[in-house]
Amino acid sequence: MILLLALLSPASVPSIQNTAAPLPALQKLAVAPVSSAPAVLASAAHTPHPGLFPVIRRLARHPDASVRAAAFRALGTMGVSEDPEELPKTLRTLAQGVHDDDSAAGIAAVEALRRFPFVRARQALEMCKKSCAPDVAAHARSLRPLTQKEAQARFQDYWRAQN
Repeated sequence: MILLLALLSPASVPSIQNTAAPLPALQKLAVAPVSSAPAVLASAAHTPHPGLFPVIRRLARHPDASVRAAAFRALGTMGVSEDPEELPKTLRTLAQGVHDDDSAAGIAAVEALRRFPFVRARQALEMCKKSCAPDVAAHARSLRPLTQKEAQARFQDYWRAQN
């Protein structure tokens, strides 16, 4: 089964293929078998492009828990997009991900949220400490907050992406 194409309706495939033409990361995602999705997502996360964010958010709803976990990790690694509308969508996806039925995916979402120095991310982590599955909540409680230097670097990344 083809990973990305399995998520899309047949009518949308040509537009994705056209979008993917100039982007090697999207091309890899478009033809990756589900078993290789975590490796492909990890690779794609290190060469982020605004077009990857919606694709990876879709993969965060994939039926396979390992794909969802890899998508959460990729979103955390990619950080912020050049498109200011992507940040709230990414944070919402991760905030929902901490409640994943699979604890490994939930923990991956917690780890990703921790990388964002924004109020919404901190609020989602605080809520998770109280309402997530026990092992996910324990992991959220065990994380140290970002240092001021780490948070400042992440904010600089965000503002650089906006300008």
